[in-house]
Amino acid sequence: MELLEGEEECIDVAEGLAPRAQSFLQKAGTNKICGRAEILMACYIYVLKLALMCWRLGSDFWELEEPVAPHLFIIVVAVLMRLTDFVTLAFHWHFARIKRYCKRHDMVRMAEVAPTDIRVKEMRCCLRLGMAIFPISALFLLLATWPVLHEGDEVNMGIKVGITIFHILFLYGLSFFPHMATTLLLQEDLEHLGAFLTRAIEAGTLEAMMDLLDKVASIKRRWGKFLCWHFLLEGGGAAAYVLAMISSYVHRGTSEHFEHFSLSWMMRIMSLGPLFAIYLLWQVMSLARFNSQILRFKKKTDSNTMYRLISQHEDELEFRVLGKTITHNKIRAVMFSVIFSTCGKIIIALATH
Repeated sequence: MELLEGEEECIDVAEGLAPRAQSFLQKAGTNKICGRAEILMACYIYVLKLALMCWRLGSDFWELEEPVAPHLFIIVVAVLMRLTDFVTLAFHWHFARIKRYCKRHDMVRMAEVAPTDIRVKEMRCCLRLGMAIFPISALFLLLATWPVLHEGDEVNMGIKVGITIFHILFLYGLSFFPHMATTLLLQEDLEHLGAFLTRAIEAGTLEAMMDLLDKVASIKRRWGKFLCWHFLLEGGGAAAYVLAMISSYVHRGTSEHFEHFSLSWMMRIMSLGPLFAIYLLWQVMSLARFNSQILRFKKKTDSNTMYRLISQHEDELEFRVLGKTITHNKIRAVMFSVIFSTCGKIIIALATH
């Protein structure tokens, strides 16, 4: 395609990735030119996932009978989570295709930086932490509803659990690609930005710091809106899942009908909570890694000038989302707080009913 006069050519930033990461982006269907991968991903999102979401919402409301207040909360959460699941998938795929190409003057690249690859260890860690939510929620759901199950119901529940696991492994398998694509592209920008940070600290001059601030501002403009929407959607989905779990246990014992209702609806969204947590962690870890570099240099630098400059411009250097600085310590604190508070409320509810 020929460029118009004055129009700047867009660069494929995936060229700076390692072969394995480039292959992953290709499979995610992020190429500007529509090929087989792009058509398959579009069909998966806008045909299969959209049809499945509509079918599930329709079947959910078809089975619904005169709900009361506790029912309505779980219903609203389940509907919002289904909608969020579809919206976030389309959102990440759309942004991955946009962010893969960048105008040359907006790119922040250092030639000496090695090609960015998939951080397999970090990815596995996020998968483990996210997927831990599934067995925990399944266990407490069984404990909460087992006393009111009729004979044979446990078999049906086992079948539902099996179907949910099947959805996670197969039906939701393709959903990982768009989310991982945006993670890789963000990670690549932050890897190069981290190299410029190191060079600025070594130079120890005001000019080097001003140049670094310009590059940080460029990356923030490139990813700012995406990160805000990502945190709102994925974070909101994960929070809604936790609230739905707590609600199902707080109202445990209301009636036998509610026990079966809660079990049925919670099983329908059980696969979504862990996925939202995984997707949220992938992006968060990249931001926390860069912010930790700033704190580490601030503590270790022997230059009074650089210490003063970092302190003065720390807010401009750090990546913040919704006004909050992302660090590894904050991630651990939030995760442990959510896990322990949720488990505590569930245990109390189980003990008092």
